Amino acid sequence: MNKEKLLELSDTLRGIAEGTHVASFEQWLEDGWIKCKFSYKHEPQPPPPDPYAELKAAHAAGKTIQYRACQDEPWENIDPTWGDDPHCYRIKPEPRKVPLGSDDVNVGDQLRFSETGDILADGEHEGSIILSVATFGVLVASCEMGESIGFVKMFTWEQLMPHRIKRSTDAEFQPCYKVIEE
Repeated sequence: MNKEKLLELSDTLRGIAEGTHVASFEQWLEDGWIKCKFSYKHEPQPPPPDPYAELKAAHAAGKTIQYRACQDEPWENIDPTWGDDPHCYRIKPEPRKVPLGSDDVNVGDQLRFSETGDILADGEHEGSIILSVATFGVLVASCEMGESIGFVKMFTWEQLMPHRIKRSTDAEFQPCYKVIEE
């Protein structure tokens, strides 16, 4: 038997041995025959990690689990059975607050500044109105009751987020942001 065949056979046997947790492997050549000696030592392997562990823990903690079979479909809230690929499940993300934009605000809408805002306390200037709407924000004029203009200032959409707005279609003042659920 030639050396290349021996090496090939050796590699084959070593692969078999590694699959059975072999601790040692010996081989030798005697009269043209390969004789092999294996020593086995079985070492129990830990079970593979549960691919759903994080999802199951979140579900047990009361979080909503969502499912979609393929990426083109929207996520749906479900009571999971964990029967599909782990990538088909996710923990429902928390809603995000995003700034209003030029499509959400009109000239003449009223603003009320929050107490934590950098301008005025709530109710201090009830006459705050939007004079102009631009892609980057709004121009606001504010005056106290019975007085002329108190200030005119430009606000970006992000600067308006802590404050409240009352549009012509709103009965009450609303937050100056949108809540987006993904």
